[in-house]
Amino acid sequence: MELRERVLNLVREYYREKGSPPSMRHIARVLKVSTRTLYRAFPGGITQIYEMAGVPVAAGRRRVPESLAEFYALYRRYLSRRGCGESLGTLLRFIREVSEFVKARLGQAAVERLEEKPLSTFNKIARLYLEVEGGEG
Repeated sequence: MELRERVLNLVREYYREKGSPPSMRHIARVLKVSTRTLYRAFPGGITQIYEMAGVPVAAGRRRVPESLAEFYALYRRYLSRRGCGESLGTLLRFIREVSEFVKARLGQAAVERLEEKPLSTFNKIARLYLEVEGGEG
């Protein structure tokens, strides 16, 4: 597989998993090439790579906080298991199911405390919920 294909595949996969595109340095490191080599293959730089990979260019301009990217990856995993698409309804259902998971094990007070915690705390519980309900745990 030629370098350009490898780069585009990496960017698409990374974006699918993380919800944000990788940096030029990350691409170079993973593919074991120099950034100079990448710029020779893509004279338009990272913007050209994102455009060719079909990744929103604006997504690369601002880094999404890691906890938000992780939340989105967990939500996508939830959707793929249920075979449904993204919508406000499925997003709310995902959050509600994780909250019900907490309530069933720890009570309503724990759900209320969870609402005050950082998103990374919700992500840890959502990951556990997906493992348990998916039979992975």
